[in-house]
Amino acid sequence: QARLAQERARNVPDEDGFVLVTRARGRRNTNADASGATVTAARPEEVKKLKPKKKELVDFYRFQMRESKRNQLADLRRKFEEDKKKIAALKANRRFKPY
Repeated sequence: QARLAQERARNVPDEDGFVLVTRARGRRNTNADASGATVTAARPEEVKKLKPKKKELVDFYRFQMRESKRNQLADLRRKFEEDKKKIAALKANRRFKPY
């Protein structure tokens, strides 16, 4: 019974949804193929629990990473210049109001 429990635990998919395939020694299972490896299908409720994979890799290549960094820096510089202009305009509009 303990061995049966161990074998059932082996056939449970891990967090990534993969089943550890082991070589069956001695007796033959009904779910074993010609090579002696046990094969089980993932249960639908366990498949639902799996986290979805990322569909698209962003900035996979080195030139894409450099390009995105360059674009971010350009945006930051543009925003900085806009902020400088706003501050200069606010300072110019400021008047001395004693009362």
